[in-house]
Amino acid sequence: KGKLNVSVETVSSMERGVSFPSLKTLENLAVALDSPLKTFFDFDKEIPKDQSFERELSKLVIFLRTLRKKEITLIHEILKFTFKRLR
Repeated sequence: KGKLNVSVETVSSMERGVSFPSLKTLENLAVALDSPLKTFFDFDKEIPKDQSFERELSKLVIFLRTLRKKEITLIHEILKFTFKRLR
């Protein structure tokens, strides 16, 4: 479990964007890295306009990772059909 007090599977899920850490896990991570918790939330850089697209795409990927292969295949077919009809 290590310093974060979470399983390897939990860390793996967070790294892949499948799940997000709790505030307690972030606090433990800050302690393990000897870094203030606020550094995880310091966003000094201006977010480019296309960043909103990337954010929405990331949300979609996170959602899709919760589904089974058959469900993803079905969603893919529905999207292809829908967008073909919109054109």
